[in-house]
Amino acid sequence: MGAMLQDTFFSYGKVILTVVATVLFWWALWTIGLDRVWERFRVWRSHREDRVAAKAQAQLAAQGEKALRGLAHPLLYQFLAWYYGVTLWSCHEQDFPAVVMPVEPALEVGVDGDVLEPWNSSVARAIVPTDLARPERRYVDVRRRAKRRMDNLQTFCLESIRPDGLPVIRGNLVGEYFDMLATCDSLEEELLVAFASHPPQSAQDFDHFAKEKLPLRNLAKAFCAQKSASPYLTGIGRSAALAVSTLTLARKLDGSVLTFIGHRSGKTAAHPHFLHLAPSGMLQPIYSWQNLSQTMNSPYYGAEWSLRNHVLRELSEELFAREIETDFKVHPPETPDVIIHYPEIKYLSALMKSKRARLFVVGVLVNILNLRAETATVLVIDDPAWYENHSKGLHGLPTFARNWEFLDDNELRKADLPRFWHYPIWTPARGDQSEDLIERMGGVRPTKFVTPGAVTFLLGVRFARNRWAQEADAKSHDGGTT
Repeated sequence: MGAMLQDTFFSYGKVILTVVATVLFWWALWTIGLDRVWERFRVWRSHREDRVAAKAQAQLAAQGEKALRGLAHPLLYQFLAWYYGVTLWSCHEQDFPAVVMPVEPALEVGVDGDVLEPWNSSVARAIVPTDLARPERRYVDVRRRAKRRMDNLQTFCLESIRPDGLPVIRGNLVGEYFDMLATCDSLEEELLVAFASHPPQSAQDFDHFAKEKLPLRNLAKAFCAQKSASPYLTGIGRSAALAVSTLTLARKLDGSVLTFIGHRSGKTAAHPHFLHLAPSGMLQPIYSWQNLSQTMNSPYYGAEWSLRNHVLRELSEELFAREIETDFKVHPPETPDVIIHYPEIKYLSALMKSKRARLFVVGVLVNILNLRAETATVLVIDDPAWYENHSKGLHGLPTFARNWEFLDDNELRKADLPRFWHYPIWTPARGDQSEDLIERMGGVRPTKFVTPGAVTFLLGVRFARNRWAQEADAKSHDGGTT
């Protein structure tokens, strides 16, 4: 009986305490003010997010320093060549962690054909979790905590590359950006940090090093081996998002030719402060025309599977700070053709149709660090009015404005970094200035330049020199009148 009374007393006591606590809580809200309580909560949450972001940013900075040391290790390229049984590309006595398939002579997009195999809507599908060997989600999570600017947008992904003769890229796969980070870029970080922390001492240590230090890369390679597929010429086991790098050659009224090279900002998901060409970026649809499924049969994916459309879009975003993705979040597009309504895209598209601007493919490459394929292109804008009109904002066109992916002039000064935006690569008085540019950049090296951008720059300069030589020959044959 006493025990029952005691239990009853405690039960009523809990109820009374709950009621009192509730009354005090609402009294406090009433006294202090709900708005002030909410504001204090928001301030606390903001401070907490800032602390989390600062911790993640410090972690990424430390990883970045290790990755840079790993990238400079003298055995890295020998190891990669051994691990995949490939010959890595070399230019100007500098090795690059890439397999490169030059396109010679250069292929003019829309005239000579294409390196993209036509999109097949009847077999196109999405990449699903069972397609992936082992996604490293922590790679994505730490960048999200560090407030790197990333959107999980759809991407066109590699099915395979046919390397013989003219290299041809087969897609027919749609993935997502975060899966690419987790299955491709994470491999690069794993490799470079391992080379910085516990590198092999000689080629005899390669096998042991690979087995002990590269679990993600080993799983990706084994996943391909199970399907008797190439670990770098196919996208098996990964969401191997495709990309395009572009060397821009824009003529001015005085006859000189400018290009656009910038240092990547710290807001990007990978390679902050590395040099890269503009425009360059992911080959992806402008909008998610379908949810990811085993049947990606919207005709809009086929319409967007285009190097020309990609370069037009990236140029709008990176050279004129156009926020196309933000625009489409607010006003979803009805068709892919909606981008032609942006004045800078409409203008350059018209120049391409009249051959006053031309897009060339100079190579296809696979970055062996992250096992992602890219197309190397050169955009030649021969009409000097393009640069003049955009420099002055004439005819309703936007003026040049770097977007957030690249450091602006103030940020470059603070970081004591040189400026290569609007940089002359050829002048009437001095001719080819590419060697001067290379010298001023401190060389074109993987420790300074994003690998696909570096390869595209060097292939593009080779193409440009041949073109300038042909122009000089034509001028001399015409008695200097052309």
